[in-house]
Amino acid sequence: MGKEEFIKIDEDAVLDFTTACKKAGVSHFELLSSVAVSATSSSLYLRTKGELEEGLKDLCFERLSLFHPSMIMTPTNRYGLSQALTLKVMPWLDPILIGSFNKYKSISAETLGTAIAMNAIQNNDAVGVLTLHWSDFIKLSKR
Repeated sequence: MGKEEFIKIDEDAVLDFTTACKKAGVSHFELLSSVAVSATSSSLYLRTKGELEEGLKDLCFERLSLFHPSMIMTPTNRYGLSQALTLKVMPWLDPILIGSFNKYKSISAETLGTAIAMNAIQNNDAVGVLTLHWSDFIKLSKR
């Protein structure tokens, strides 16, 4: 896929959707993004995600939850060699990712999905932009 197609799918379509959500009265929006996103990144993937997040912030949802996982671990390899290596290496690396580096720990798709669901249904008065990382996913998934 070319750069323009990627941006059209990963940023433009999502912004169109969220704009429609905002117009329809949605007050809380959740986005599965990525660790290390930045609108100024040299990486197309991280820059596009960062630009998307900036656009979502501009929509001024009452509550915006941005999920920033590192490696999402799946039960099977669906994407070839790079995912095969990730599935093998991350369990060895995770124990040394401590302190401020714990946001780079891998997370199972099941745990992440549970955290996203719990964040959506939890009854609290949270407002504004909330950026969530690995430790937040673990806390939410245990509720």
